[in-house]
Amino acid sequence: MPEHIGYEGQHIDTYRLMHRLGEGTFGEVYLAEHLRDHTHVAVKVLKVQLSSKWLKDFEAEVRILFRLIHPHIVRLRDFSLISEPPFLVMDYAPDGTLRQRHPSGTLVPLPMVCSYIQQVASALQYAHQQGVIHRDVKPQNMLLASDGNTIWLSDFGVTTIAHSEHSLRTQDMAGTVPYMAPEQLQRKPRPASGSTRD
Repeated sequence: MPEHIGYEGQHIDTYRLMHRLGEGTFGEVYLAEHLRDHTHVAVKVLKVQLSSKWLKDFEAEVRILFRLIHPHIVRLRDFSLISEPPFLVMDYAPDGTLRQRHPSGTLVPLPMVCSYIQQVASALQYAHQQGVIHRDVKPQNMLLASDGNTIWLSDFGVTTIAHSEHSLRTQDMAGTVPYMAPEQLQRKPRPASGSTRD
């Protein structure tokens, strides 16, 4: 297997990529420093090639996500889809994900589970009210804010913009199979679609 060649140490726009935090379906995520104010952010460098038609659709979706402001949704701070490479800039969650905190098979105390569910449900309800379906709800996409207790739902990169029932029916399948609702597997996601297992 060839050695991974990433963007560590490189500059993208006004951000210096410090080290890679992880990799997802659509790109790699880096801890980055803003060159002017020296704050830390997470930069997702997209791996996809954006055709002109796809770029227009994706940019419209990103602009909707840019307006999602909720205490339990990771905040999108900046983006550029015409740069090379294209990228998204989000708040940095220094304590990682719920999957890192609770590896598979871990017994999580009920009060903690209830706290997690309340926070994520609040985020999903808000997103649904804005016409956004997440479609990849799983512990790896639940980030821990710096206080160690607040959950941020992340990775809206595989969302569907739910403008109409027709648009929902015609979307391609996206998400992580073990966490998909049956209607997602049938390529018919709707607002109730989400994680069905841990």
